[in-house]
Amino acid sequence: DFAAYKRATDARLKALEDRAAPPPGDADPAAVTDGPAPGPVKAGPKPAGPAPKPAAAANDPDRAKAVAAIPKPAGKDAVDKAMYAYNYAYRLWQAQFYPEAEAQLQGYGTKYPGHRLVSRAQNLLGTIYMDDGKPNLAAQIYYENYSKLPDGERAADSLLNLAKALTVLKKPRTDICRVYTELGDVYGAKLTAAQKADADKGRAANKCT
Repeated sequence: DFAAYKRATDARLKALEDRAAPPPGDADPAAVTDGPAPGPVKAGPKPAGPAPKPAAAANDPDRAKAVAAIPKPAGKDAVDKAMYAYNYAYRLWQAQFYPEAEAQLQGYGTKYPGHRLVSRAQNLLGTIYMDDGKPNLAAQIYYENYSKLPDGERAADSLLNLAKALTVLKKPRTDICRVYTELGDVYGAKLTAAQKADADKGRAANKCT
């Protein structure tokens, strides 16, 4: 069942890719200590004060100034572009500068193939898309992270997040339940207590048997 779902999903995601325009590339690196990676999708972090305006920094001087105030990675990891992109994107996401965070992580796996942070970065990118109100793109990223890196550090989180993205998109419960079934079949014994509880909640909400 999940194999059939994957074939259908691949076709839908290919159509999305054909319509999507590539975003801006990464900034020049300066690096920082590796930060945590988000797990299953939840309500986005709320920074102090009002949320940033939903406008590109290049067209909004106030936003550009606020983005510039976010500390850029610096220090011993300056030579690691992958580390810089991940950590800077994480900081931008925490501050709710979603387009800027997305730009840091677009094409991450292609730019930094084999890097230990690829699974984390892809899962983070999906979460940024979810918080930015783009569940279609989030579902694509979560699905690809699981299917391409099933042994990745955040593969199980991405599969769990895929089910949540499909729920937001109001996809058929059969599709959502297949994802939860795949999660249990592939990662059952490896899931954390929090992941199991999250999955159980999702299964119950979608009346999965």
